Amino acid sequence: MTWSVDADCRLVLVTCRAAVTDDDLLSAIPQIWQQHPEVIGYDTVVDARALTSEGGWTWPALREIARRWRDFAQGRDHGRRTAIVTTDSWVAKLTAAFVLDYRGRRFRCFGEPAAAFEWARGT
Repeated sequence: MTWSVDADCRLVLVTCRAAVTDDDLLSAIPQIWQQHPEVIGYDTVVDARALTSEGGWTWPALREIARRWRDFAQGRDHGRRTAIVTTDSWVAKLTAAFVLDYRGRRFRCFGEPAAAFEWARGT
């Protein structure tokens, strides 16, 4: 997993490559907001096109990240957008469940990065 923060666009880009594990998720994702607390007010694009299930990432790990984010953000991310770029129907189905863990944040899946960036930026 890699990530970058674009302060000018107020956007976080997270790229998942191949086999992501629970340990990857639980260590890398919180580093983003620990190193850049301003991302509470940023939108996010997650490029999951190269994500595979080989790493063994699990729903409980995703839920734990959501819990940590809620503790950190304390609702200050209300109205922010998370665009997920994926062609995997399973990831798209999981995205619908994310809404329950990230109340007030909007999620949407896209097959192409350009559309995801456009939506995340609200344009």
